[in-house]
Amino acid sequence: MHIRLGQVPTIVVSSPEAAELFLKAHDLVFASRPTVLAEKFIGYGFRGLAFSPYGAYWRNMRKLCTLELFTNAKVEMFRPMRREEVSNLVEVLKVASHAREVVCVSEMVGKVVEDMTYRMVFGSKEDRYRLKPIINEAMRLTAAFDVGDYVPFLAPLDLQGIRRGMRLVVKDFNTMFDAIIAEHTKEARKQNADFRDFIDVMLSLKDSNYMQDIKVNKDHIKAIIMDVVAAGMDTSVNVVNWAFPELLRHPKLMKRVQAELREVVGMDRMVEETDLPKLNFLNMVIKETMRLHPVAPLLLPRESIEDITINGYFIPKKSQVFINIWTIGRDPNVWSENAEEFNPDRFVDVDMDIHGRDFQFVPFGSGRRGCPGVQLGLTVVKLILAQLLHCFNWELPNCISSCDLDMKEKFALSMSRESPLLADACGTNIRQMNILGTVVGGLFSFPHPTPPPNNTTEIPKSFTRNNRKNLNLSLRLVAPVDRLVPNRPSRSIVSSLRLVVLAGLSAVSALAVRSRWSPYLRLVVLPGLSAVSGLAVSLVSPSRRAGLRHRRYLPLSLVSDSDPATLMIKSSSAFIEIIHLVTVLRKY
Repeated sequence: MHIRLGQVPTIVVSSPEAAELFLKAHDLVFASRPTVLAEKFIGYGFRGLAFSPYGAYWRNMRKLCTLELFTNAKVEMFRPMRREEVSNLVEVLKVASHAREVVCVSEMVGKVVEDMTYRMVFGSKEDRYRLKPIINEAMRLTAAFDVGDYVPFLAPLDLQGIRRGMRLVVKDFNTMFDAIIAEHTKEARKQNADFRDFIDVMLSLKDSNYMQDIKVNKDHIKAIIMDVVAAGMDTSVNVVNWAFPELLRHPKLMKRVQAELREVVGMDRMVEETDLPKLNFLNMVIKETMRLHPVAPLLLPRESIEDITINGYFIPKKSQVFINIWTIGRDPNVWSENAEEFNPDRFVDVDMDIHGRDFQFVPFGSGRRGCPGVQLGLTVVKLILAQLLHCFNWELPNCISSCDLDMKEKFALSMSRESPLLADACGTNIRQMNILGTVVGGLFSFPHPTPPPNNTTEIPKSFTRNNRKNLNLSLRLVAPVDRLVPNRPSRSIVSSLRLVVLAGLSAVSALAVRSRWSPYLRLVVLPGLSAVSGLAVSLVSPSRRAGLRHRRYLPLSLVSDSDPATLMIKSSSAFIEIIHLVTVLRKY
């Protein structure tokens, strides 16, 4: 498909045959990247690996990453660290299981991947420089559609404020990276040290002739580290976060994975990385996950370095090419009529390469611009997923069916879940390392009810049914929240007033839901009550307020929405969260 984005000719490739033409037959012609504003700032003047244009500099940087950072030896060097971090995750889940606490699977997986990445890159998982929020902001700005990239004469006007945001992000990056590099330089390890992180490797090449005519400086190090950290924390997390709910929706497939783990690993030890190549069905599950939910729905754009004619179509120099692997992965002509279904068995007896040699399945790209960290990323994904499924039995609670799991996608540079996956671990059998986990997926994401006709005030049955599900589920969650309050709380006048206010809000909310009020009146009342309850929470001490925010028990932020049904569901969610707050603060 050919479209024109401003002044930039753009081609969208949506078939394996066309993808092979661009990624293999004419790979060299399309080996460059378009010049985008984001890389000028965040890439320190196109010094990163992901977006730097094709040329001598990119070839040397690719060589550095391939031969120094992502070799098999480097992957093996960090094996004890990965085992330690995954073991820590299992221990946290054991504690949650004994305490019957609700945990956020998405956040916990994100945290363990973040810790692994920090230890590989910086040598320590302590984020004392608070790098994660700035990386998230950089990813958001990079994924934004900047008009200036496609209409160059508008770029200096910065109509969307992206340039201004980039400058602020780079300023923060410089402050943190300068401190990190200075710290590594000051405490430089000896060349024959047993353990070295990525920054040490980059610094060791700074004064060498490894890059031929290119002198490595701080900006080169910052750009490469930025690429490694951003890609490392995003890719692995998204694959696990999609594989997990797919298995929850298909319990028989989960049992097959667990049966394979029992056969290969047994129940008297943890999963080791040497076990991973033997887990054939788990590998098929991961492949099927990346087919249905690719990490990057559109591969990073390529740019032609010269004029070329392909299949009779003339493509001018500086044309931009997107490979739509999301569409290719769901093409019924390639994957049969059940292409939309999650079916790992489609990979049985199919030797389909994951490194980009089979163009109907290129989750990490292909050719010169393929991802150099594929092996490391897959190792992390397999290890985390295998360990969670080996140590835990995961199932949905009785009040939620598999169709209630929220599987909405959030499109950006990488495709993540729109809502986090929550879990309630309950029951344990330490001797067999078999911890029962109850996963609560999409807590406030039940199907939207049909809004009532304009001439009636009757509450739809679907709204009542889904609200009852929310209420029943919320009653399971109040016990762990109650641990946030002290055993002998203060009985001050302010605390008593707070209890009265929240109890009154809860009562009015219940009346609004149970009565025959006009649904549109409830849309006004319930969000208002949620806002007032948020004000009541602000009276809590800062330390306890931070604990509440960390556990996601503050009221939902109800934004304006033109769909009454959507607002009704959000209002119902606010009502449930008011109940949570009353429970937390009832002893004050």
